[in-house]
Order: sequence, then structure tokens, then C-alpha cells
Amino acid sequence: MQPRGLAHDDRHSISGGPNMHWTRGILTFAAICGLLIGSNAAAHEEDPAGDIAALKEAQQKIETELSEVKGELQALRGELKKVLTELKALKAKQNTPKKQSKRPAEQLLGQPAPQRKVTTTESKEITIGGKQDKPQVLFFYASWCPHCRRAMPGMETLHQGYKDKGVDVIAINIDRRSGRGARTEEQSLDQFKGVPCTMPLILDPDGKTSGPFKVRPVPNTFVLGKDGTVESVHFGAKKDLEKTIAAELDVLLAGKTRADFPGAKKK
Repeated sequence: MQPRGLAHDDRHSISGGPNMHWTRGILTFAAICGLLIGSNAAAHEEDPAGDIAALKEAQQKIETELSEVKGELQALRGELKKVLTELKALKAKQNTPKKQSKRPAEQLLGQPAPQRKVTTTESKEITIGGKQDKPQVLFFYASWCPHCRRAMPGMETLHQGYKDKGVDVIAINIDRRSGRGARTEEQSLDQFKGVPCTMPLILDPDGKTSGPFKVRPVPNTFVLGKDGTVESVHFGAKKDLEKTIAAELDVLLAGKTRADFPGAKKK
């Protein structure tokens, strides 16, 4: 039988139920924490100098590591700066337009000459460039050019001296019909006949022939081999130019190439 005057919950607490176990656990945990705190406090009270030394040692270690990191960052910054400088230089080089050669026709030396069918002022159709089985001399000039006028008699001499040997010496007039230095067709022909010249003449006012040969400046003279290869390129009206070209033609007529020209560097 249950004793009178006691509720069920009261009897449960007295008899050591769940509430009593929780209470004992909490008290035990509190006691352990108190002992630990007390132990640490005692340790600090017993050796405060050791703690300060440990802190200083830790601080020194941290400062050393920070110094090393700072040095590595500075080195990295230097490397990045160097890379950026190189990239800027590369970009500037890429954006810089290539300087054009003052004598672009030199690029054709040793290459097949541009081939083109043209008509002379005598209404004769001829082909320049390509395999002709005979050498060709192409003399590009302009009526307004004093150097060209000085070179023309020499080109006429070559024509007279080599036409019976199977060599074509061809004059190509590049006078424009409008703009600076423009000449009419009649003016170009009158100047040519006034030299006088009898070699074949081609009028090229639109640059369809001179363009592929990269003619600049004038006079510009090309010597082509039998197979159409550009064997030599001459600029201006040098003294004895016709003699230099005559010596080259003799070599080509003998079935040789520019490697055998007088003064050519032997490999």
C-alpha cells in the first residue's frame, strides 16, 4: 500500500528516480570543472614567467614566418612586373607596322618572274616572264624621271647588240594618265621616240604590269633567265649599267645562272 499524503511524483523523487540521477550528474560535472579550473589557475600562479616566455617565443616565430612570406611576396611581385614588361614589349612589337623596303623588287630575286601577256605600241602581243627559252631584259621607266632618260640610251644599245642573239630588251613605261607626273599617251610616245629608241615599248598606265614586279623606284631593270627566273634586279641609272647587264646576258646565253655572274659570291 502507498503511504497516505504522498503524491506519486514525491514518492518517485524520494525513491531515487530519474530526477535524482540528473541532479547527481550535474553536481559531479560541476565538481570536475571546478577542479580543472582550479588546477589551471594554480599552474598560472605557480609559473607566470614561463607563460610569458612561451608567448614571446610564439610571437617571435609568427614574426619570422610573416617576414618570410613578405619576402616571397616581394619576389613574386618582381617576377610579375618583369612578365608585364615583356608582355607590353611584345604587344608594342605586334602593333608596330613593318617597315616597308625601299626596294621591294629585291624580293623577286631568284624567284619566277610574274608572267603576263602584253601588247606593244606596235600592236604586237608578247609574253613577259615564264619559260621563254631566251633571256629577257625588262626596263621599267617614267617619262618624268631624269635618271630614266639617262639610262634609256644604254638600254637601246643592249637592244641593238642582243636582239640577234635571241634576247628581248623591253621598255615598260609607267606614266600615269592623271595625278602627279601625269602624261598623255602621246607625250609618253614622243619622249620615247625622241631618245631615240626602237626597242619594244609597253605602256602601263594602270600598273598591271609594274605592280606584280613591285617596281619602286624607277628606273628599275630586271634580267630574266631562259626559264623565267629573276636573275638580277638593277636600280637607278648606274654608270656602265648596260655593260653590267651585257655581261650577265652572256652568262645566261651560255646556259648558266646568276651564280656565275661576274663578281657573284661563290658558295
